Amino acid sequence: MITSRALEVLETGEISKGRRNYVVTVLRLLCNTFSNAVLTRSILMDDRLRPTLTGVLIQSLLWEDGSVRTAASSMAFNVAAWLQKGRVRDGREEDQDQVEEDEEWEMELISAVVEGLGREKYNEEIGEWDLAEELFYHYDSGFSDGFI
Repeated sequence: MITSRALEVLETGEISKGRRNYVVTVLRLLCNTFSNAVLTRSILMDDRLRPTLTGVLIQSLLWEDGSVRTAASSMAFNVAAWLQKGRVRDGREEDQDQVEEDEEWEMELISAVVEGLGREKYNEEIGEWDLAEELFYHYDSGFSDGFI
């Protein structure tokens, strides 16, 4: 799968234009999957796909290249928005998008977003980082009490 290859590229640590472009393209493709609820649910709730996806996202958020981090912040925002949407709907109606809470996974993502945000200096698109961070915290009472 393309995410497995992207994770291999990120783990090698070698920065080249071709590798960067591949990772950015994979991240953008993954961001586009969030336009389809069924596809999003199948990717984020599949125990075989989620670890690879999580690895790609975390490695990308911490990558040295700003364009990779920007694409990763968009994906982090999409993941956080999907989680929030599931929490808001949870309990109100029978919905296929209900979120299975996984605090360890969420903390792993939150840590990567916070560390990645700390590495940003001159990025004009820092707003997506802030939004992603806020969405992770907003509906999770365990993190919302003065953590930021």
